[in-house]
Amino acid sequence: MPGQRKQLSNSVAHSDTSGATHQTQKRHPKRQKKDADDLAARSLSLGRQDINTTGLPAFPDELLAEVPFQLPTVPLPTIEIILQDAKTHILRQKTLLALSQTCSNLRRFFRPYAWDRIEVVTSKGRASNRELLRQLEVVTVRDSSLAHLVNFDIESSIYLPFRIVNLNIRNYSVLPVVKELARCFDMFPNLHSVRLQISYNCNERSQGCRSEVNRVLCNRSYPQIRSAIVSESVYDFLACCPQIRTAHPTERHLQYKSSFLCALFKCSQLENLEIDIRMADYTDLPTRFPKLRSLALYFFTYPQDHSEIHEVTLQSLSNLKYLDNLVLRIGHFHTPQARASLIDLGKALLLDLQKLDGRKKTFELTGQEEAPRDWPSIEEVNITFPAIRLLSAVDL
Repeated sequence: MPGQRKQLSNSVAHSDTSGATHQTQKRHPKRQKKDADDLAARSLSLGRQDINTTGLPAFPDELLAEVPFQLPTVPLPTIEIILQDAKTHILRQKTLLALSQTCSNLRRFFRPYAWDRIEVVTSKGRASNRELLRQLEVVTVRDSSLAHLVNFDIESSIYLPFRIVNLNIRNYSVLPVVKELARCFDMFPNLHSVRLQISYNCNERSQGCRSEVNRVLCNRSYPQIRSAIVSESVYDFLACCPQIRTAHPTERHLQYKSSFLCALFKCSQLENLEIDIRMADYTDLPTRFPKLRSLALYFFTYPQDHSEIHEVTLQSLSNLKYLDNLVLRIGHFHTPQARASLIDLGKALLLDLQKLDGRKKTFELTGQEEAPRDWPSIEEVNITFPAIRLLSAVDL
């Protein structure tokens, strides 16, 4: 019996050895040695022996960089809060965080994408401010490298996107939250778009919290910001963004207030503007905003017999050398003659500018966005002037 067990064990050992030898002989010895050396080198660099050399973690950097773009995209913040976009952002962030926790190779790719956007709009009450502080702590304290995201780097083939901040700060401990937010803004060199809405309760407003918040938040400069949507309580924030291109209030009906326009006077790089012609000296627009590319003028408050104001207004815009898109919004009280006059003036303005730059121009005439139902409808006009080729001295 013992002799039979010994013979059986010898036969099994012989079969295992021969099987292993057979598998080893399937691959070229040099290739096998190279793979082993590569695996050993990676193990030594990472300080451990277990490495996943197959599957998603082993994908080349070029393929891994494409993965975030296959997930649902979240658009830039808008004036109104869109809950569907907020839910999409939460789902996208959870997916990227799950991938980043798989291994160190995936972490370096997907973790920056998971934190390219600081957004708190769905929480209520104290939970909203607590969630904001938690996210700011992640990108500035737990992993401060996330606060310094960079643009596309061709050499490393890693795309780190711009940072977007979309916040709705509730009326609970507003001042401490804003102080932390201002500190973090200074740490975001690639902060691109901001939507900031701050709510106050009666007690905090009576204690001067609002003025203190403006002092903390607006006593700085944020040249990296290009787009901003702010509530009425922080209009002064716009004056701290000298390189801003687009600005809107969070409340549509407040975009006609002169305080909003006055906050933009320091933003000489502004490219998009919506304005009621009552708000300021419209003849001063080319001086205040020489880089305007899109302009929407509102004529709701002027009666039909103010056609001379319309003409002077549009003629004064001839100095806007970069203007490509002109939108005129009129009221129901405009007569057909006044309406036709506005169309002719708008078309003439854009055609004169096109003779200088040859770029494509668009003109639109429409009514008020949220007009009462009993108002007569206004027929919209949309005209596109295709780009033209300017004659040079050689052609002449």
